[in-house]
Amino acid sequence: MILILISALNTLLSQTTQPGIENVQFYFDESIQAIIVTYDLVSYSDLESYEIELSFIDGSNITIYPKTVAGDLGKEISGGVGKQIVWEIYNDIDGLAETAQPQLNIIAINDVPVDPSIAIIMDQINTSIAQKYHFRIERDGLMILGVGAGVSSIVFKLKADDYIGQQNLAPNYDEYEILGKKADTYYTLSYVSGGIAVVSIGLAAYQYIRGDKTKNQKNSLSIVPSFNKGAILAWTREF
Repeated sequence: MILILISALNTLLSQTTQPGIENVQFYFDESIQAIIVTYDLVSYSDLESYEIELSFIDGSNITIYPKTVAGDLGKEISGGVGKQIVWEIYNDIDGLAETAQPQLNIIAINDVPVDPSIAIIMDQINTSIAQKYHFRIERDGLMILGVGAGVSSIVFKLKADDYIGQQNLAPNYDEYEILGKKADTYYTLSYVSGGIAVVSIGLAAYQYIRGDKTKNQKNSLSIVPSFNKGAILAWTREF
């Protein structure tokens, strides 16, 4: 049951954190004779970098790919707001139609290189998995996990309620639908976190009760992290 709940939580979290490009704007800077494009790269991960592609669609549906560019374009771009690209347009073409619009796309997502210290920790984790000595959460740890999941459930619920409030003020139908989907996602996360909290606290209580009655055995929950943003859990008993 716990494995199913955590798998569902990881799936939903990955769905809500897909990177995207928003707030794209541009203008012509007379002082440097260049077009300035600004944008926000949102829902990003600090463990990822992104390859950004810029094009312009002019009034005749002709696509133009700027070449003489500088700034937050190309490979190894990190997430954040206020990103800027400078295009020295007259080095590439004679001009743009007044109806031309910029198009920004994320064409690749790359993992950030692992710091050597993190690599050592990951190697130790792999060794512990091979030897079947896993991270272990016993009584107090399960209680902490349960309380943490319970708090997360409340936070997700409040976030979902906030989206519902925004939905009621949505300026158009498309925005109404988007906010509704976000609210549904966070309500689901709230239910999943609540389920994890109930199961974890229940297991902690069980361990306290059984530990007092059978001192010659130890019950524990073993957690083995996997590197696809998930975890493997196992209930063990030692005599």
